[in-house]
Amino acid sequence: MSDLLGGLMKGLSGFMPQDDPAVQLMTAQSEVSDLVEKEKELYAEIGKKAAEQYGLDSFGPLADRVRLVQSNLSSAQERLKGL
Repeated sequence: MSDLLGGLMKGLSGFMPQDDPAVQLMTAQSEVSDLVEKEKELYAEIGKKAAEQYGLDSFGPLADRVRLVQSNLSSAQERLKGL
């Protein structure tokens, strides 16, 4: 959803004067949003690699939360297949 909004903001800013403070603000906000998203993706990748290397149990309560999400995901995927 943030990708869609970011793309819309970038598209709209193309029609407005680039020296307009509102455009500069939208551009800066979009850049920050994109970078935050990339950072999250990288941390997720690091987390997956760490879990593979050290085992999920090394991460205490987080491991239980991951397993719960994985179980819920599996159930949701099965429901989706049934539809």
